[in-house]
Amino acid sequence: GKPVGRNSKGLAAAVEFVPRGGRLGLGADAPAREKAPKKFIKPGESREKPAEMVLAAGPEGKSRNVKSLDEKLVKREAPGAREGKSMYVIEGRHRGLLGRVLRLVQQEGRSERAQVELSSSGEVVTIRSAELADLGTREANTAQGKGKDRSRDGGGVGGGSGVGVGQKR
Repeated sequence: GKPVGRNSKGLAAAVEFVPRGGRLGLGADAPAREKAPKKFIKPGESREKPAEMVLAAGPEGKSRNVKSLDEKLVKREAPGAREGKSMYVIEGRHRGLLGRVLRLVQQEGRSERAQVELSSSGEVVTIRSAELADLGTREANTAQGKGKDRSRDGGGVGGGSGVGVGQKR
């Protein structure tokens, strides 16, 4: 009911902490873990694993660890291409572009493909699902050019000789 304290100006909103899994640091997202299926299940159990519930991302897209009492947890989004999902193209002619998956196309004898509407031009292209990456993944950052270049062609830190420590030129 009433505010507590000397000035009694307002109620403090109660918060609930959502624990991070295992050894995850601040801002880290837990990777999807695959468990080996049980050989025998008990009556009333199911082979389907329960949905993993997480706190919705913040306004900047970052993970959060504190929620108010009226907020609900949401199901963790499964990795991979799905209709309506925004993904980065990581290989091919459209590498580094963001697009929205319109539909998935499966043809016999071919890998799964996705029709993607590119955000930059609005063009609809067909791309293999293996060439798409979720937002925020290492592959997507590399395709955008945000990742560190680890090539050995001299573009890295320390000059361009390509000669390691203790090697002669």
